Amino acid sequence: MKKLTLICFLILSICLMGVAQAQNKQAKMKTKPIAAAMNADSLPMPYPALYSSNFVMGDPANSRLILEMWKDFDDNAFERHEAMFADSTKIYMSDGQVVKGKDGMMEGVKMYRNSLADVKSDVHAYMSFKSVDRNENWVAIWGVENNTMKDGKKLSVSLHEIWKFNKDGKIDEIRQYSAKVPPAQ
Repeated sequence: MKKLTLICFLILSICLMGVAQAQNKQAKMKTKPIAAAMNADSLPMPYPALYSSNFVMGDPANSRLILEMWKDFDDNAFERHEAMFADSTKIYMSDGQVVKGKDGMMEGVKMYRNSLADVKSDVHAYMSFKSVDRNENWVAIWGVENNTMKDGKKLSVSLHEIWKFNKDGKIDEIRQYSAKVPPAQ
């Protein structure tokens, strides 16, 4: 009787292993088309990317630098990292204004920051990424800048910024997009 039980157990185990292997193979076959479809090269897009659509995660040290610069702005000490800007830096402001050159950009940032009594930023997300085909490093950051004007009035602005690094590791381009934060209800 013990032999019969052992034989039945072995047969049942072999059958169950076969079923599990078949299910695993079937699951793998189902995911292959999905993985292929996720590849941007094989999935037709309605618009071509004029800059790039081939990105990988970038150096987290670049994100740290941009976070430190946001902190510098809050602390009214933006000049702490002035050496990290290329002389040819361009900043594209959310109002359409373009400031060219490190000196003009630093002057404008200082003038704007000095018009505020206090700034506290809330960072929602950030990431470093690299354009593979262009070999350029970027940082994207999303957050809210909570400003207190010199007259005590408060204004919060949602920001999305992308910062580009040149081949020397210096920031040479910033693009800023903003929207006023609606009043709390």
